[in-house]
Amino acid sequence: MGAGACRSSAQHDESDHSALIRPWRIPNGYVEMELAEARCRVKAGTKVFVRCTAPQSLKLVEYFHFGVLLGRVDGSDDVCVAQLNHEGIVKVLPLTEFCGGKKLFASTRASGQQLPDMIARTMAHEGKTHYNMATCNCEHFASLCTENKFESLQVDSVKKMATVELLTTV
Repeated sequence: MGAGACRSSAQHDESDHSALIRPWRIPNGYVEMELAEARCRVKAGTKVFVRCTAPQSLKLVEYFHFGVLLGRVDGSDDVCVAQLNHEGIVKVLPLTEFCGGKKLFASTRASGQQLPDMIARTMAHEGKTHYNMATCNCEHFASLCTENKFESLQVDSVKKMATVELLTTV
């Protein structure tokens, strides 16, 4: 497939876990919606995420997996999302696959970026490898593409929690 075409790659294989640790609140400015609603209402260039779980020792920790909604790309049958996956590769995939059966959370904030520039900036990263959970994760990527800011509120929250923990144990 050419650059920008939706690709298929299995992701987000999870089951319901009653012992789930949920350290994150849904960020302000995001709305939860079903897939069908998202296809109709969410505009290209919107920062989106789904809730995921990651095993941490014997406990499961929730995290948010971010991407950038691109709209229909290169004649695709579904709306596409660009994501930085855990292998560190920027991929474009169908919204159905990105959501993996989960509800989508979409930003309600206008990005302030010109859509063609944002899509070009997003697609310039396709196929490239650059992932580090703390310094270059999917949220960093989505924030860079949609807001032209390289930030991750999840990483910032972990840093704050670690600082508080350190200060309370001293």
